[in-house]
Amino acid sequence: DRHYVSSPGILPRVRTRALKALGLPDNRPTASEGINVLIYTRATEFRRRVLNGAVLADTVRRIASKFPNVHVQVHDTYVPGFQQQVELYYRTDVLVGVTGGSQTNTVFMRHDTSAVIELLPCHPAGVSWLHFLNLWTTRLGNHLPLLNCPSEAEPTCVQHFTEKKCNNPRNFNFNVTQDSLKQIE
Repeated sequence: DRHYVSSPGILPRVRTRALKALGLPDNRPTASEGINVLIYTRATEFRRRVLNGAVLADTVRRIASKFPNVHVQVHDTYVPGFQQQVELYYRTDVLVGVTGGSQTNTVFMRHDTSAVIELLPCHPAGVSWLHFLNLWTTRLGNHLPLLNCPSEAEPTCVQHFTEKKCNNPRNFNFNVTQDSLKQIE
């Protein structure tokens, strides 16, 4: 429910309670551990995959190598366990990832010093998930949405879903375009 997710105060309360329960300070010191970049490609997932995740990771690593103390971590699959998700996103300064519900975990990132590069499919329903969270905006300069055209429907969709659900805009895969890679640089 979009109204529930974007309701004022709910996500900050979840963040505060989760960090307290895990013994993590609300304001993680910046730059003490360097800059942590997380790339989430969903390469091993069934849908919403970045098909050229290795190219994306290589591009980000090449950029990161130009700066001291930048650490790049790639996750191709969903991170199991709430505690592991909180800790991973808590330590992330820059997230490069596919749009979707997993971006709700960005609530555990520092919104004053972190940034999100959101990879969107080229589809009429390719709406930013972060738009509904009201946490990240291009106006504040901490959100860069990148549209990647063309995107393609999941080719094995018919084998797993009814024909009606196969047209679901959430069943997409795409290559990160050269234009998007240049914008990341």
